[in-house]
Amino acid sequence: MHLSDRQRAALASICDTFAPGDGAGIPSASRLGATEVMAALVLHNPRAAEVRQFLRLLDRWDSPATQFVLGGSARPFSRQSQERRERTLLALAGVWAVPAVVSAALAWRRTRAVSAVSGPDSADT
Repeated sequence: MHLSDRQRAALASICDTFAPGDGAGIPSASRLGATEVMAALVLHNPRAAEVRQFLRLLDRWDSPATQFVLGGSARPFSRQSQERRERTLLALAGVWAVPAVVSAALAWRRTRAVSAVSGPDSADT
């Protein structure tokens, strides 16, 4: 499996929401390669169903309908202000009743845990 251009753009917009850079000397998460790292970690998840579910979420992430359901705004996630994207992601942190969101959040957590253990500095520990 691999990420489509649409999925990659959605993942980049999420990564850049967490670490947008400063527009001057500090690059955004996507410019630092976070999108590729996250994609590699997600796609190497041995649970194929979780990978497919995560990819479906990325396919729909930037649609106005998805954003309306998630945050009340029909504007695509990539076109929202930094503050609005942050509010959307924070709101999702409390939405544990929706199975797709729960699975995506768990996959994201596992990915973060794996990256913390197997990151570039892990050989030194």
